[in-house]
Parts: sequence; structure tokens; C-alpha cells
Amino acid sequence: MSKLIILLIAYSGVIGAHGIVHEQINQISREMVTHDTAQNRIGRAQLYHMDGQWMLASQDYSQARELNPENRSIDFLEATMWHDAGRPDLALPLVNRFLKNQSNHINGLWLRARVLNLLGRSASAIDDYRQVTNSAKRMLPEMYLEWAHTQAVLKPTNLAAVNQIIEQGVEQIGPLGSLQQYAIQFNRNHHAYQP
Repeated sequence: MSKLIILLIAYSGVIGAHGIVHEQINQISREMVTHDTAQNRIGRAQLYHMDGQWMLASQDYSQARELNPENRSIDFLEATMWHDAGRPDLALPLVNRFLKNQSNHINGLWLRARVLNLLGRSASAIDDYRQVTNSAKRMLPEMYLEWAHTQAVLKPTNLAAVNQIIEQGVEQIGPLGSLQQYAIQFNRNHHAYQP
């Protein structure tokens, strides 16, 4: 009986959070009746994104772009949305356009690396991961893990390259468990693990 109550409470929390997103969408929509701005469109698009309403989000991003064509972050936001929607084919032109004017934008490069991975273009993704890890001021272990995984997929027999990426991550960030665990598992899978 107590498990059922816990599940119902947890489920009601999810529904409540979902309802909050819808209420925020409705609130912005009401405001847009008299004050249709790029910022309102972007805000509502991000809420649609959170709610998985990809086409509505894309429509708002397009409208925001028309209202403020100088705001290049719209391309990045929409590219992120299409990446999350599993549509890397739609994300790539947007992230490329964003990077055209901001070629060293770390999050833009990281997003493009992820998009290229989804499109099966691992060699190009590796170039972006390399640039991200060489340029970022604040490194995240995911940057190295994704780069190492991409390298492993591209050249599964090149153990040295994958281990070098992980070692670089450990040097930059420190001996985090996630990096070390990936190296151990990768080498174990390739029979190169030495305890």
C-alpha cells in the first residue's frame, strides 16, 4: 500500500511540473497578444522545447528570428532543440550558421560535435571535440568522454588515441571516477587492461 502512495505522489509531482510549463506557455501567449517580442517568442519556444512540442518551438524560433534577425543565439537554441528532438539533419545547418559568426563558441562547437556524431560524421566531430577541449576554460568530463567514445567508434583498434584523450581529461580536470571508469572499461573490452 505504501509503495502505491509513493508512486501516486511522484506521479502527481510530474503532472504538476508539466502543468507549470503549460501555464507558463499560456502566460507568455497572453502577453504576446499586446507585446509580441523576440524575447517572448524565444521564451515560449524554450518552454515548447521542454514540453517536446518541436514544431511549435521551431515556429516561435522562426518568428523570433524575423523580429530580431541580429540575435544569433536563436540559431543555437533551435539547433539544440532539433538535436534533442533527434533531428540532427535540421540542427546542423543552424549550428553551422551560428558558428559562422562565432567560430570559437565552446557550446556551439560541442553541440556541432554531438550533431555530427548523430549524423555518422565522427571524423568531423573529433575535430570539434579537440577544439572544445583545447579552448574551454571550464572543462566537463562529458567533453572528454564523448570525444573518447567518438574516437573509439571511428577507430576501435586505436587504443592509444582513446587512452590519450582520457589522460588529457585527467590532466585537465583531475582523476574523476567517470574518466577512469571509461578508460578501464574501454581497455578491458579491448583486452588491454592491466590491473
